[in-house]
Amino acid sequence: MRTVIKGPKKTTKYILFLFILLLLLIVSFSFFFTPDKNKSVENINIKKIGAVGDGKTDDTLIIQKALNSAKSSNKPITITIPKGTYKLTDTLVVYSNTNITLEKGAILERNHSSSIIVNGESTKEYKKYDGEGNITIEGGTLDGNLENYPSPFNAIGIAHGKNISIKNLVVKDIAGGHAIDINGSKDVTIENCQFLGYKDVTTDHSRYYSEAVQIAEQTKLGFPRFGEYDGTPSQDITIDNNYFGPSGTKGTTAWPVGVGNHLTVYDEYNKGIKIINNRFDGMTLAGIRPLKWQDTYIANNTFTSCYIGIQLSNTNGQGESSKTVDGVQTNKPQSGSNYVIENNTFNNSQKNGIFGRGWYINNTLATMDSLTVKANIFTNQNLNIKGAVIDLSWIKDVTLDENVISNVYKGISISYGSNITISKNDLNAISTDGISINEQEILYPNFSNSITIAENSISDFSGFGVKANYVTSLLVHNNNLETASTNLKNSILYQNSNNIKVYANNQTAKQ
Repeated sequence: MRTVIKGPKKTTKYILFLFILLLLLIVSFSFFFTPDKNKSVENINIKKIGAVGDGKTDDTLIIQKALNSAKSSNKPITITIPKGTYKLTDTLVVYSNTNITLEKGAILERNHSSSIIVNGESTKEYKKYDGEGNITIEGGTLDGNLENYPSPFNAIGIAHGKNISIKNLVVKDIAGGHAIDINGSKDVTIENCQFLGYKDVTTDHSRYYSEAVQIAEQTKLGFPRFGEYDGTPSQDITIDNNYFGPSGTKGTTAWPVGVGNHLTVYDEYNKGIKIINNRFDGMTLAGIRPLKWQDTYIANNTFTSCYIGIQLSNTNGQGESSKTVDGVQTNKPQSGSNYVIENNTFNNSQKNGIFGRGWYINNTLATMDSLTVKANIFTNQNLNIKGAVIDLSWIKDVTLDENVISNVYKGISISYGSNITISKNDLNAISTDGISINEQEILYPNFSNSITIAENSISDFSGFGVKANYVTSLLVHNNNLETASTNLKNSILYQNSNNIKVYANNQTAKQ
């Protein structure tokens, strides 16, 4: 009799079935339950870990402990700061992948002699844009408390960072430094913030130029807190829908400068800067003051009662800004280029709406090139200071188009300009000259050339409608000029010039 053994075959199939089932379970578990590190966020409410927020208790260590968690976490960190006044006795250091959210009524109050927040440790050396980044600071108030701690400081210091956002924040009462100091960083956005109150605490009042938001290269002189001091420029910075003005605190004023910088590095250029939709009230030096920037867009801002609305500054071949990153003095001037300034409103400028100058110094020419000024409105300039509402010199490849200028001391003044087009502007109620082109022959003969003045409306001017001196190749045509005097000779004046074409202009005198 034959015996048939069936067990092992069935057992093998059963084991195989269990193995496949287990494998499927493992894969399914991994798919559905493995955390997404990119989307998971660690949330820390500082009051839940011991912060008090009563304005008396020192909350520095608790907040810094929360910030330190970003160094060891594999997730982004959100630090929530509820309503309250948090006394800080030291600078807070924020690390990469951190979001600081200050809820309504939350105040970080400075009670020490240095910055409120920085994005790096003083013992570290960062390179280019590889420092602490992916940082957001939003909401609440940073209070400089300068009445009790009047030493110079910055509210927020940023260097070697990228992808940084600061929004819906109030920064008030800063002594000597900056509200936000951006150095050698990229992809930074500052939006919907208020910058209120500044005090120059130097005995000789030598910090008359401080910027609420400074955009600069990373240098030891400019930002000594941490390096490397490699001259890395800032780029791709957006300043959008902010307010710059006074705080009302006793002893403070509005900021000297809203956005800009005052120190640079030879052959390095901050670039890709957008300043849009902001309000600048009562800036004591200038609303915006870039120092030899490139590729800058300034649009839809309002400047009210600023000494100068926009001051386009450049280096003159002297001082720290003419040194290389290695500290070698070049004694050479440099200028910025490619500015677009459009759809801004300048009201009650004290000296100029827009002022800018390149340089010719030490036998080196450094013109400011590629400038477009279009569709801006300039009204009610302070007539006692006697400045031109648009005052530009040592410039090349410039277009002034479709601007409206009224009730000013002088309209448009160009000194040493090459390849300039001034067209379709409307100038009215000008105390002196409407459009003035001038060159002093002994300094740089024949630099002022290829200038077109066309299709402008210039009315109620008391000086000359169009005045040109030492210009080569001047074209003046199809302008409408109505002088405030009874003498038509005041309409157009050109002298010491050659290759002049003047035609099809409508000239009328006051009756």
